[in-house]
Amino acid sequence: SMAVSAVVESEPQPQPTGGLEAAGPVVYSGSLEAPGEGVLYITLTRGNVALKKGEQASAEVRNVDVNSTVDYSKTVGNGYAFVCDSTDPNTHVTITLPADAFDRVEVHISNSGAIELGDLQIRQIDAFTASGPIQSGCLRTEDLNVVTAIGNIWLEKVSDGPSYSMQDVRLQAPHGYVAANFSVPRSEWKTDITAPDGMVETSEYASETSEATRSLQVISASTVNLKYGVR
Repeated sequence: SMAVSAVVESEPQPQPTGGLEAAGPVVYSGSLEAPGEGVLYITLTRGNVALKKGEQASAEVRNVDVNSTVDYSKTVGNGYAFVCDSTDPNTHVTITLPADAFDRVEVHISNSGAIELGDLQIRQIDAFTASGPIQSGCLRTEDLNVVTAIGNIWLEKVSDGPSYSMQDVRLQAPHGYVAANFSVPRSEWKTDITAPDGMVETSEYASETSEATRSLQVISASTVNLKYGVR
């Protein structure tokens, strides 16, 4: 890791990549069990995933291959698996979840596709794509792990939940940029930032203090643009 001090922001703020609008025929639509505990595993081969907050837990899938399957099933323990093996890049999965519908949500795209995490309120959120952007609205979470092997990360806001607070945040874009906005001050984070090509921190820099109880790890190929809140 490297020591980082604040510099004047000299380039435009990265913006969300967009292009995640669902289009095409609906091939699957159904309600999901939302037990308020356990883990929801969302697994795709190729395509985009959009998660959004809503009153009823449900799933909708558009544009899949003729021979592909979409399956939702209970796994071991309190695990639930939503699997779509389509290889059509236009495949679009929309998952709507009430607040704290599960303890943890894990999204995994093995080939390529974008992930939109929306305004999810889930204690633990894991998102991985082999190639594509990952973005969000306002996430309320305790443990956030976001990885795009080839792509950028843009998180509009990361905040505490009503009954838990951010503890561990890991943002990895080894071939792209990372931009994120945290609701709490810089002084509350222990940071480990790896960004060989450039670093932008658009908040007043504070040295590590005894109140730094939250952990933030960032890996980026280029710009890291982090904003922090104030108490």
